[in-house]
Amino acid sequence: MSHSHLPLQHLLKQVELYTARRSLKSVRPEWLTTLIDRAAEFFEPLVGEGRVGYDCRLTEQGWEVGLFLGRTEFVGGKVDGASRPTNFEFDLLGLTTLFRQVSSFSWQARPDRELDCHFTDESHLAISGTVGEAEEIVRMEIFAVPPEDFKPAFHEFPNGKREPA
Repeated sequence: MSHSHLPLQHLLKQVELYTARRSLKSVRPEWLTTLIDRAAEFFEPLVGEGRVGYDCRLTEQGWEVGLFLGRTEFVGGKVDGASRPTNFEFDLLGLTTLFRQVSSFSWQARPDRELDCHFTDESHLAISGTVGEAEEIVRMEIFAVPPEDFKPAFHEFPNGKREPA
């Protein structure tokens, strides 16, 4: 008996998965995309350039958005594969202007990673409130470093050349 139908079934399953993943991407409403784009403008890398990464999800309490500047990964040379985060300033006052009403605004600092080993970030800012005329509930976090599972934003080569990853 031939098993030539197995690759076809696998291909059909891959198409189903691709279609499902693609439809998930369109779940994010336009107002949220605009909010993310506007918040990204408040990052100012201290040296060179940066690329803003984000993660967002809808919860029972509203939308949660995490923003960060991506890492630079070294390609080739003595430190091949190593990466470093991007130093930056962030306009906090500007961020508050994106909210119609702010219900909380806090900063968590965890410089002693020995005590909180289950956390991957060293510190982050969190702001919660309502956004837009429809008063959508949003919690936005600005992370000092990107999550470990995110790909680098840039590749840097031994000759100093940098390019988007």
